[in-house]
Amino acid sequence: MDDIFNPYYVDIVVFLVIYILLGLGLNLITGYAGQVTLGHAAFYGIGAYSSAILSVKFDLNPWLSMILAVVITFLLSAILGLPSLRVREDFLAITTLGLGLIIQSFFKNAEITGGAYGIDSVPLPSLFGFELKNAS
Repeated sequence: MDDIFNPYYVDIVVFLVIYILLGLGLNLITGYAGQVTLGHAAFYGIGAYSSAILSVKFDLNPWLSMILAVVITFLLSAILGLPSLRVREDFLAITTLGLGLIIQSFFKNAEITGGAYGIDSVPLPSLFGFELKNAS
């Protein structure tokens, strides 16, 4: 059973699912709506940092913190996206690029995100009683 939950394979599957979700989100706005947006990484970071902060600073279960991170990201994206509703074409790309750079600057400089060092000691979730481990 340890071969199935080999940390290397778990790492590959996790990144595979993350990149599939990011690709689907980009396809939705670019493929179906025909708009160019450069802010997807900002919302990916908001979700990741929200989950890590809730797990480490507020000592929540990692699975619960991931669900709450989705809600937090949705609310922040709705609030931050409101100014972008009226812009089209190249202006949407510039607006979302600026938003991404502002969010990145916040992550690098805010004390709650650990600054450039990031957040340490994020607890590992378990799946059906098996603790998921890092591949390193």
